[in-house]
Amino acid sequence: RSSAASDVYKRQPYEGVTYAQKLNKSEARLNLAQPAARLAAQVRAFDPWPVAHVAHAGEMVRLMGAARVIEKTSAEPIGTVVDLSAEGLFVVTGDGLLCVPEMQWPGRKRLPAQQAVQGRGLAIGDVFGGRVND
Repeated sequence: RSSAASDVYKRQPYEGVTYAQKLNKSEARLNLAQPAARLAAQVRAFDPWPVAHVAHAGEMVRLMGAARVIEKTSAEPIGTVVDLSAEGLFVVTGDGLLCVPEMQWPGRKRLPAQQAVQGRGLAIGDVFGGRVND
């Protein structure tokens, strides 16, 4: 325990100080042409807010959890779902595959990816991207 009489305070220099702007929701939209490592970092950074998202069939789909990178290439177009397992949803990116373990559809709760796609019409071969219908 320190005593106030013995504390020495040192003023922080103003040089090198930066200001970080408040995040907004538009920053959380993923560009799947980016490398998988960058996208995985964004998914983690934007969880729990503003939550990373992509478009699918006109809806905004939130991608959550500790996303990881698979160092594998695919001949499929960027944004294509190439696998779905208990590990998560595997999506082709600009460099590698992104595995996202949890998803959330509009108006639904956060679920493991394998459960979240049931009954939603998302299948292997589908492509994320496009615009979200207002």
